[in-house]
Amino acid sequence: MVATKNRINTPFRRDRDDLQATKFKTWRTVELGPKFQTTAQFRVLCREQFHISHDANDILYKAMFFRSLVKRRVKLVLVGSSDLGLTANSHHTVREACDVAKPLGFKLCSAEVGLQLRLQYPDQERPERCYIGMEPIMDSRGERRLFAVEHTHEGICLSTIIEDDMSWNRRAFWVFER
Repeated sequence: MVATKNRINTPFRRDRDDLQATKFKTWRTVELGPKFQTTAQFRVLCREQFHISHDANDILYKAMFFRSLVKRRVKLVLVGSSDLGLTANSHHTVREACDVAKPLGFKLCSAEVGLQLRLQYPDQERPERCYIGMEPIMDSRGERRLFAVEHTHEGICLSTIIEDDMSWNRRAFWVFER
């Protein structure tokens, strides 16, 4: 997997025998920390830049509790679903996809990475979708969700995916921390 000038080239591997997180180059570096103090400040900051889905808005308040209180930079890697051995015909939940990544050396991101990546990745191309490999956050309906950063026909968006969902897009990418 190679990311060049914020564009993604995807020479997917067919096997996982030699796959290790260390073989993936840093795709982006995002800055975490106190850029905004409240959910309301985040929404105002984002309102003109991108869309926040209803489900992302639902878990946004909880995600704010997981933000860094000190400024720090996090290196991210971008991994294709097939790089994790998950093919279009496989039936894995989102949680299982994250579980496959851990033994390969990929680290789960904090929830704040989803928020900050959306803010710091305004030039995302359409129709790219990046799932954030993170611990899920429970929404108001009791569903455990992960953030997704995507560019749809409606524009750039912060959305979510349900942890137990088996219908997620296998052509999408996963974001993990280096």
